[in-house]
Amino acid sequence: ADLSGIAEGLCVSQAKQKAVIELDEKGVKAAAVTVIDVEATAVPPEPTVTVTADRPYLYMIIDKTTNLPLFIGTTAHTDGEEVDDPDPIPIPDPRPVEPDPVPMRDLMEGYASELEAEPEPISETAADAMADFTLNMFRAAGDPKKNTVLSPLSALYALGMLSNGAQGGTRAELEQTFGMPVAELNEALRSTTANLPEGYGTTDVHLANSIWIKNGFEVQPQFLQDNANYYDAGAFEVPFDEQTVADINGWISEQTEGLIPEMIDELSPDTIMALVNALYFCGQWDEPYESTEAAPFHLADGTTQTAQMMRSSERIYLHDSQAQGFLKPFRSDKYAFAVVVPNEGVDLADYVAGLNGTALRKLLKGEPYDAVYAAMPKFQAETFVDLNEPLQTMGIRDAFNPAAANLDGIAP
Repeated sequence: ADLSGIAEGLCVSQAKQKAVIELDEKGVKAAAVTVIDVEATAVPPEPTVTVTADRPYLYMIIDKTTNLPLFIGTTAHTDGEEVDDPDPIPIPDPRPVEPDPVPMRDLMEGYASELEAEPEPISETAADAMADFTLNMFRAAGDPKKNTVLSPLSALYALGMLSNGAQGGTRAELEQTFGMPVAELNEALRSTTANLPEGYGTTDVHLANSIWIKNGFEVQPQFLQDNANYYDAGAFEVPFDEQTVADINGWISEQTEGLIPEMIDELSPDTIMALVNALYFCGQWDEPYESTEAAPFHLADGTTQTAQMMRSSERIYLHDSQAQGFLKPFRSDKYAFAVVVPNEGVDLADYVAGLNGTALRKLLKGEPYDAVYAAMPKFQAETFVDLNEPLQTMGIRDAFNPAAANLDGIAP
């Protein structure tokens, strides 16, 4: 019975009626009463299940309001060594109201956002397209045989800024890869930024965009305006020398709280612009783990390593026909850590190859369970990847071809 329009856990126990009629010389009298009894039902207990990430698995940091990943990666192996961590994950400190000024000319002066209305929530179609992009980039740039971590969302922001200067076939290829027009991507990413947590409590999510432009290079005003409107980007005029390398790396280090202290070694003499997105996440578990225990981790090649396994009881179960997993919530209920373990006999790469954006978001929505007895190993991962080839594999080709690229919307 579904009487949830009244309250949860109800059903009809009895329906009855009594009717009377009297007919005599003077006429007719009639009456009827109907009674429907509704009673509370004994709600069957939610099921329990065990999910142990003791073989290669997929993980994500997700936004639970959209079921979209901020980060995605694989844990393929573990050395099992206890890490002497002198810098445990801290409670994020409040950020200064006014950041230290960048000691260079800011070209965005006079380019405040022209958009006054609050952004609309991301549409289901746009969210599915963003999830498709996440999977496509992960398939093109990730390696399920290694411990990896990527942020397709960060790549979308950088490409979104670039696309505001793309025209013709170059813009068409970008839109094909995004799965939506540039205008729709701009709105979706503006909405994503606007819905980041306010303040900096136990979960800190920080996102920043910047455009670095070589001295003397003239940029189209509309390109700057679009990136002010939708990306709140800073634009800095710099000489593109060794100091510029240090300045860009310093900006990156500041935006990522030192987690990525350096990104570039040098700038080519031919480089006249760099578009940079930085995405930082720091979250404490809603229920921290109290200890770890040594347990086997089974590698894809059949060998076994020892992992430091963390065990917990969770409430959201993830599953489809080929995998199962769980959500581990952070203290901010907006975000969670998702673990997806392919079933026995299902190769991780094959599993990822069969996913699409709609299926991924449905999987990440999960199902409430009374208890999900979960286990996953401690791990660390660092991935540096040249995205030129993966992005071309995904369909962005003209932008990398000097003879075909049409970025005329950037410069006059």
